[in-house]
Amino acid sequence: MKRFEVSTEIGSLFVTYQKQKKVLVCLSGAGLLPSYENFSLILEKLPPTIGYLTIDFPNTGRSPIRDQAGKNLDNLADAVYKVLEELAISEYILCAHSLSGILACKLLNKPIKCQALVALEPTTKKVMFADFSENPYPEMEEQMRLLEEFGPELYFKNLTQSTFNPETNKEIWKLMQEKGLELENQDPEFQISGEITEEDFENLSIESHVPVFIFCQPYREKEYRESEYWTSNTKLILGGNHHYLQWSESEKIVDIIKNVRRKMEIKEITGDQMNYFNVGKKSSIHKVYKGEMRVLSVTDFSEERFKKGAELALFDEKDQFVKTVTIASHRKHKNFDIIKFKDMYHINDIEKNTRATVSRLRKKTLMTWMRVNFYYHEIIGLEGLRG
Repeated sequence: MKRFEVSTEIGSLFVTYQKQKKVLVCLSGAGLLPSYENFSLILEKLPPTIGYLTIDFPNTGRSPIRDQAGKNLDNLADAVYKVLEELAISEYILCAHSLSGILACKLLNKPIKCQALVALEPTTKKVMFADFSENPYPEMEEQMRLLEEFGPELYFKNLTQSTFNPETNKEIWKLMQEKGLELENQDPEFQISGEITEEDFENLSIESHVPVFIFCQPYREKEYRESEYWTSNTKLILGGNHHYLQWSESEKIVDIIKNVRRKMEIKEITGDQMNYFNVGKKSSIHKVYKGEMRVLSVTDFSEERFKKGAELALFDEKDQFVKTVTIASHRKHKNFDIIKFKDMYHINDIEKNTRATVSRLRKKTLMTWMRVNFYYHEIIGLEGLRG
């Protein structure tokens, strides 16, 4: 995990980044919450194959103070996109809370491909510009009662205290209180965030090819079915009893993210099926306690194919993709190659993930040589001429 600042037009953005090919990008809503801690209950449950990026907007979390007067939502979208470009992120899953839902819609129109949007009670136009002289949701009465009884700060403190471990909770409040004091010392004209207007919602739509998963409390279901987030590819997940569903529904959110990532991987490999070639077939489990697999090699370059750090794609007996694995160790034993996969430590891990698996490698990893030599697949089926 790395932490650093990225300079943008709206100010320096503090980011926390765990690099991987597949990345979850997390964007907080309004408020001073540090984004990493805000989404930490999700991030800590992610498998190591999914990286993450959290971004603190100006005047929030660990980002520096910067007057946002004259700035708008498009400026913020451009700043977030600049971070994606600087980190060379080529595809990502977007997890957006509250006001960042509107920001997410703008990011979906940028060139870097977003594979799915996980929206956590995203702000809708209906609510953003609603007349709240009367409570539109009677179901909120209990939350409103608690807010009135304890006050916003004590209510929120009780919420974070019951959610996070003491160390994380202490860090959250330390950062927010420090930021609050900094903001109190600014000029009265100082603007904490950019302006959001009704114009930001004009022509705001999501293409139906982007899967959208909306997490919301049950009483808001109708609102989202009629909102700008609703497409033929939108799914509602109902649950929770407060606005911070990234805390109470973190396990469900991670399950969705894992499923999206698996579909991304399957789609990538299915669409690129011709770029895979058999390099070996599982013979048996070699040592139960070490989780090693005995492989019958069908490649002339087993030392290269099965070297530590090499990636293999596993396919089952029906030639369906199972998963991508990384070689942790390799050695020869008689006529077999004995390999161990990273994060597989026992016979149960092997059996669960491979099931008489045939292993294949991407075509881009084929050896390069002078064209007096050929691969089997390049000559099988050709007619031979006798000189």
